[in-house]
Amino acid sequence: MSQLPPDSRLLSIPYLGSSLTLSSRWEYSDAWAGSFIKFCTTEPLTSWFIRIGPKSQRKDRWNGGTPMFAVSRVIQSYSSGPGTVETKTYNAQPGTFVRLWDEKLEERDSAGTAQEYSVTITMIDWASLLEIEGFICCKGFWKPHPVIENNKILFIGDSITCGLALEPSNGGQPMPCGILDAFPAQALSMLRNRNLDPLALEVVAYPGICLVDLDQQNQDGSLSFAMSGMTSRFFHTTPWEPLPWTPRGSPHFIWLALGTNDEANDVSPRLFRSALEQFIRTLSSP
Repeated sequence: MSQLPPDSRLLSIPYLGSSLTLSSRWEYSDAWAGSFIKFCTTEPLTSWFIRIGPKSQRKDRWNGGTPMFAVSRVIQSYSSGPGTVETKTYNAQPGTFVRLWDEKLEERDSAGTAQEYSVTITMIDWASLLEIEGFICCKGFWKPHPVIENNKILFIGDSITCGLALEPSNGGQPMPCGILDAFPAQALSMLRNRNLDPLALEVVAYPGICLVDLDQQNQDGSLSFAMSGMTSRFFHTTPWEPLPWTPRGSPHFIWLALGTNDEANDVSPRLFRSALEQFIRTLSSP
């Protein structure tokens, strides 16, 4: 904190409220990888920090060296379409401050008009928990405004969807940007390059997960959370603990990539189809 100006103040996510665009689970500190915070601002990003909360931690060391989160920015240009996305990745330690952008940026265009940036903070590592306590203001009063997104695409899957990476020593290849290097984000990038309407990406994925709940129970007869499938675990705030979560609204498109692990666990095709149809109906309801 000594490196920050004495008049700096912490602006919490609830305080900023509607000034931010949040993925559905970011209100919880331990959401799934792919959770994001988005906003637009003309303030220089070098003047802004985020404070990392005490719950932040690496939950699984088999993450292939993927950093915990990424900060992406793109200059908003309403005349020439979306600009080039630039991304930086970071690891987080509880109680530390991370500058949103650590390089000097051009704050005005050739006409002297303040540049407007669209900024996205994304949790990119499936094996981590990330808590952001708030933003630190180092230059005057900052009031961002949310990013307008018309269509939400929900990707649900397992290892491929969440960006599972193995260490090179185990025969794998690193994924420097984690979930942003995985299929959902790459597919969305291709769609955006075709100048389609603004698209919102939401990913709920976890390595090795099945669609259906596997038949392994605790001594009290309840289902072991570790063996629960996506039809159950989707409705929790985190893949690590059974904390209930209720979806708000419904996506415009649903993309599912599940089944490999069900087949490996001898789930019958009939049970899989029945569970899949019910899951889609639940996700599609308002």
